[in-house]
Amino acid sequence: MQTNVFLNSYKKKEDELTYAFFSMLELLNSRNLYSFLSGEELSIEPFVGMRVLPVGHSTNPDGEISLVKQDGTEFKLLFENKTKIRGLDKGQLLGHLELCLPHDRLLVVTPRKSDLRIVHEIHDERIVFHTWGEVATELLSNHPSNPLVVQFIEYGRISGQFEELGEIAHYDIETYIQSLSVRFEHRMNTILAYLFEDISSAESSLPVPENDIWFGDKTWGRHGIEIGERTCQTRTYGQWYFIGYYHDPTDHGIPFKKGIPEIALFFDVKPDLRPALVADAPFCNAVRALVDLGFEHNLDGKASENQWRLFFRRIPIDEFDVLNAAQLRDFLEKSFDTIDSVGLSTHAFSELGKN
Repeated sequence: MQTNVFLNSYKKKEDELTYAFFSMLELLNSRNLYSFLSGEELSIEPFVGMRVLPVGHSTNPDGEISLVKQDGTEFKLLFENKTKIRGLDKGQLLGHLELCLPHDRLLVVTPRKSDLRIVHEIHDERIVFHTWGEVATELLSNHPSNPLVVQFIEYGRISGQFEELGEIAHYDIETYIQSLSVRFEHRMNTILAYLFEDISSAESSLPVPENDIWFGDKTWGRHGIEIGERTCQTRTYGQWYFIGYYHDPTDHGIPFKKGIPEIALFFDVKPDLRPALVADAPFCNAVRALVDLGFEHNLDGKASENQWRLFFRRIPIDEFDVLNAAQLRDFLEKSFDTIDSVGLSTHAFSELGKN
């Protein structure tokens, strides 16, 4: 890989970070750093070559480095990079391992220490796991004055990729419930901001009306992302939705399931258009089918007297082992898959994803 650190055409955050990382590695060419990343004792001049985003396999890692061990054996160090918004996928790692020979290694770097549990589940000694925070610490410990390292660390800090505070562990949730948590809401805000950045991007496959997604404040007892509210008047039923943190049931009129805040997906409609929607039998049947799949509805006004509320899905925060942006995106994607499965994607309600 002959690289120019100033010429990076990649648009995806993961690809951009991979390019920056490999550029620094190639130009720094540090035997100690390669040994740290691979977990191997290396020859005096171990570097053979590298490729960013190699393709042509059934599974494609983010990069590949060829190195030489101390005994003269050449091996591949495959690289899988995860950013603050993209969670680690067990199936993807198993696919990468199929490309590895017994002496090859798979380097996995993520912002989350909690991703290590997936590595433990696979239990393959060829995997080397580090967080971006650990990589940054290693770089600063051994190359504190190198301008390439300083600039790379600064890039990671500004982009937020090296932050390990973008998730809330289960013990934090328990502590919060006991009113002892420190900076819980600050971290929740960070998580929601990461999610907003991801689903508002042009690459998002979720139903997001153009120029009508915004990161809301703590109004209406909820804090998170409002989608389609500003253009709702252009839709048949004035529909829009919200994903985020449900912390106060006063306005919604929907009691917490367990007396503690929840992660919620709310679908709302304009009250004056609600009667026409409730009179639509196929729609109501589809929504009722959602109840068997983890949703709740307010078609009959029994769940809440608030006529804006239509149907919703929510999970108490203590049911998450780890609460982060990747988990919220997974919750959102699975919810829409469920909605599609009952046929609502062919109903006028699907105008939600359009202006």
